[in-house]
Amino acid sequence: MRTAAERILWEFRRSVVPALAPMGLGGYRTFALLANIPWRALVLGVPSAVLLYWIGRAILPEADDGLLTFGCFLLVVVLGGIQALSQRDVLTPTHLIQRRGLVGEREVRTPLESITRVEYHYPRWGSSWNVGDISIATDTGGLDLIGVVNPAEGAQAILDAKAQLTSKTTRGRGRRPTRA
Repeated sequence: MRTAAERILWEFRRSVVPALAPMGLGGYRTFALLANIPWRALVLGVPSAVLLYWIGRAILPEADDGLLTFGCFLLVVVLGGIQALSQRDVLTPTHLIQRRGLVGEREVRTPLESITRVEYHYPRWGSSWNVGDISIATDTGGLDLIGVVNPAEGAQAILDAKAQLTSKTTRGRGRRPTRA
């Protein structure tokens, strides 16, 4: 969890554009978008909606099936929306932090020292909406931020934070910082 001492340098905002209008989805990008679907909300929401439908039928046998079905569908959509809105990716002076979920919140911290490469690219028509992807390679693997608003600025923020951290670390060891 984030401590009070950590300040947020950049928040990576996700756009709904890739989900609403897939921009040249190919290969990994399709699966990456599927990974961002709030599966927990669906797994909890669908059985809850079915249970709510049965209870509604038992309590109100004269109720319209369409109305009950719409209410159950709305429950799943609201749970999925809450789950999707709870996803947050932030950059602090020392880490890139990814938080997911309201129920069973998960947090993944990637130290900036372990980042070896940062790339961004715009899929087809992504530059017209200023929505793209940031690919981050680390010592132990990598991660992708899909459908991020202002990917060029976000990638530069990561590189700047890493350079700032590196210069502080180098200065702390008594060596002179070098410019790239």
